[in-house]
Amino acid sequence: MTGGVFVEESGGGSPTVVFLHGQGASGVVWDGVVAGLPGYRCVAVDLPGHGRSGRLPAYSAEAYASAVAPALPAGPLTLVGHSLGGMVALALADPALGLDVDAVLVLAMKVTWTEEEARRRAERASRPPDHFPDRGLALRRFAKLAGLSAHSEGLASGVEPDGDGWRLSHDPATAAGPPVPPEELRALAGRVAAPLHLACGDRDAMVSPDDLALLGRPVTTLRGAGHNVHIEHPSVVAQLVRAAVPAPRPAS
Repeated sequence: MTGGVFVEESGGGSPTVVFLHGQGASGVVWDGVVAGLPGYRCVAVDLPGHGRSGRLPAYSAEAYASAVAPALPAGPLTLVGHSLGGMVALALADPALGLDVDAVLVLAMKVTWTEEEARRRAERASRPPDHFPDRGLALRRFAKLAGLSAHSEGLASGVEPDGDGWRLSHDPATAAGPPVPPEELRALAGRVAAPLHLACGDRDAMVSPDDLALLGRPVTTLRGAGHNVHIEHPSVVAQLVRAAVPAPRPAS
């Protein structure tokens, strides 16, 4: 753990792929995708305020990126982000941050929010964390929130002791504040110098391909996929990663 940010590395090949999860999840949601990338060096991050990572005083794309960047290995890096993690990937790829980024893949990132969606988001963020009398109940709640099976490995990363019981380890404040306006997300995408790939499922109830296309780049529509495409169809996402990652650089 570097600077309070937990990362889990696997594989020792090249190139290096960094995985950034969505709201309320942790790095374990990428296990299926990582399994489909033998020979790659894979780095799954628990974003600040989630999983095994520490919390931040406030959360924004820039705050996430500033906290995560020091925990990453040297580049070149391919950044893969789902939903919230997609926004973090865009911020990490900003040349001003100084990371060596070869490619960016953004999955199912919500660009526009209705007033009702923003209201519900703020309401959830204002609630005190749920308290669970036993660990099993907390694990099942985390599995549901993250889109995982209740029997998935690594669920323990999403819960922590809470007095005489348990709670989810993610910080409700990660959803505080208004959503990032579409024009700011588009500007963030516009600063990415590396090849930027966007993908979204045609059965995603939260994000449509047209919504994601507001970032100003072509969108790959994934047939039969919902919001958690990396969990529902890990082999498809692994294929997208292989297509996006440039060939290893020759030794100089």
